[in-house]
Amino acid sequence: MSRRSAREDAFKIIYGKLVTGEAGATEEELFQQHAEEEIQYILNVVDAVDGDFAFLRAAVERFSKGFAFDRIYKVDCAIILLAAAEILFTDVPDKAAVNEAVEIAKIYSTDRSAAFINGVLASFMANKEELLAERETFGKDENDGGDESNGEDN
Repeated sequence: MSRRSAREDAFKIIYGKLVTGEAGATEEELFQQHAEEEIQYILNVVDAVDGDFAFLRAAVERFSKGFAFDRIYKVDCAIILLAAAEILFTDVPDKAAVNEAVEIAKIYSTDRSAAFINGVLASFMANKEELLAERETFGKDENDGGDESNGEDN
């Protein structure tokens, strides 16, 4: 297959988790179509979204200019989360992540979604260093006692 196909399948897994809370059998079915390197990419990017979901959600809300996360189409959220994780946590070139996200939006979402997604992701690119610094302290305030665990098994 290809990186584009792997990216699309990562999007499908992220979308499934947003809608149902789990990827289900789809993940196994999707992996059958990919080489080991592509499977590793999918696992890495999906794990990055899962592991930093609260942080990514907060950043999406910040950059989506007046749209609460829960009010954004789930398809668009999944695409943004995928590309944001690529921008922040992988060696995928930022512009490639954004371009691929826009292409996925053109296939799976509304006519206006590609421009919206492009705008949100442009903010991720422009604020990348700031976001990475914020991530280090995200969720560590006086209310959690500095404990890095959220009490969930990840």
